[in-house]
Amino acid sequence: MELTDRGVPPCNTPMLLVLAAALVLSASDGSGSESQTSALRTFYLTDPRSGPCALWTAMEQWARQARVRVGFEAALQCSPGRKVLEAGYEAVVFERTTPTRALELLLQLAPDFTWRNVGGIVVVRPKQAWTDPGSPLKQPLQPFQVTGAHPQIAVHEALEAAQPPLLMPQTALDGPTIGRQIRDRIAVQFDGGTLLDALNAIIWEFEGMWQIGYTGKAFHVVLHTFDFEEDGGIITGRLPGR
Repeated sequence: MELTDRGVPPCNTPMLLVLAAALVLSASDGSGSESQTSALRTFYLTDPRSGPCALWTAMEQWARQARVRVGFEAALQCSPGRKVLEAGYEAVVFERTTPTRALELLLQLAPDFTWRNVGGIVVVRPKQAWTDPGSPLKQPLQPFQVTGAHPQIAVHEALEAAQPPLLMPQTALDGPTIGRQIRDRIAVQFDGGTLLDALNAIIWEFEGMWQIGYTGKAFHVVLHTFDFEEDGGIITGRLPGR
């Protein structure tokens, strides 16, 4: 099965990962058919209607239950959300369904957001953000390379690769905190593109997710792994033009 999104995986993306993602997600706009090889399962997710910034929690739960890499951009008033492993009482339950169908049903409850398959990664953003030229995810980056680096270091380098740099000057990376189970540091050879492309390239190197949230004139990038129960460290950038 081929991915139908206009984007292509980063040049260093392992082909097996692309094929695995293609078995789960088959369309860039959420309208395609589910692969017959996808197992039916029951999804327990936080109800995105339970709060103005609750969708991230539900998406992180969906990603772990589906074992699918995810990128998520919050609404402008929402800072990065914390991991909540259990949906609890404020849950929606989608029984005996495929991952893609569960995602579609979830976003019906959050109609201001939409998803696309970008090079094998599910990216969920506010609808208007996809065409907003001022979005940090649309900012072009120069090529950069990291070898044997913690994933947060790679995000740090990505923000520095913008012209002018997006990284907040006071941002420090003393003791990155994401995922103790990432024993092997990652290597990323990024040949240029947008910040969205760079974040996708980074999470191709481990099983996890990225999210971007906002406070004032800043945005904040957080990485999460599927199996780590603590929140990841936050890397702060300045909004373009601010």
